[in-house]
Amino acid sequence: MKMFNHPCVGKTAAVVSAVFFLALAVISAILAFPDKTWLLTTPVATAICWVLLIGSVIAAVWALVCRRWTWAFFHAGLACIVVGGALTAAHAEVRDLTLTASEYARAADRQTMVEGDIVTLKSFRIERYPNSMMPKQYYSVVAFPEGEYEISVNHPLRRKGLTYFQHSWDKTQTPYGDIVLWTVLRVRRDIGAPVVFIGYGLIVLGALLRAVWEERK
Repeated sequence: MKMFNHPCVGKTAAVVSAVFFLALAVISAILAFPDKTWLLTTPVATAICWVLLIGSVIAAVWALVCRRWTWAFFHAGLACIVVGGALTAAHAEVRDLTLTASEYARAADRQTMVEGDIVTLKSFRIERYPNSMMPKQYYSVVAFPEGEYEISVNHPLRRKGLTYFQHSWDKTQTPYGDIVLWTVLRVRRDIGAPVVFIGYGLIVLGALLRAVWEERK
């Protein structure tokens, strides 16, 4: 066990951990943008994820052998995040809903079915900056069987294992010159999310244990 206490081993572990957590930050940033998760399926990203996964598992086992419990939690958490991110990138189910609340539209354009539930757009509005035509925020009020919810950019709705994002919008003109606004909601089922959340939980637990350990010294 003395080899694990050698200064060179300690420095190497610190460098490897720094690289791993930098990779964790990159993966987390990609997962924060649903439109960018495909980046994790590219050949280079796949190779990097495999290296991170194998490396984090080895590091976690190493930490357990050395009885460095906090580092074991950290690296086990990273392994979970890599696995969850890969599941998200490869197997997430995505569907776009294009709806309008216009009185000029057909009923089929105002509502649709999502896994047996009727989803109806009640209203859609664009908030603009003062004294400007530049959009600031988009709001969609959507009705489900149990009630209504507001969805906006950076404020998605999570319901029954699905996440509804305010993705984009469009407008058309009727033959009579009336403007019809359309909202585009992206619906996503992320099967890797629970694994990613477990990974974050392990990292937070490791940080808390580390803080307690340092406090007792």
